[in-house]
Amino acid sequence: MSIECREVRQLAEAFVSEQLLVETTHAIVAHLERCPACRAEVAGLRRLRAAGRSAFTNAPDLAPRPEFLSTLTARLQTEATRQQPRP
Repeated sequence: MSIECREVRQLAEAFVSEQLLVETTHAIVAHLERCPACRAEVAGLRRLRAAGRSAFTNAPDLAPRPEFLSTLTARLQTEATRQQPRP
């Protein structure tokens, strides 16, 4: 399977997110080995995603409130207990 630059650009997000079929992933990897422009574009996308993830993780204003975490934990435990099969 041969893939062109246009297709790599269209699939770059899914490729970086590891959401593609194995055959498509192999085709993109082969293309990236011989195409510096696409390789740079995918590397840039990876850096952008990492920076966004880091900014979100390190933003204290975006952290969930402790009350929310307590409530969520209690609900999940209750639901897990409810779904356990009874002997």
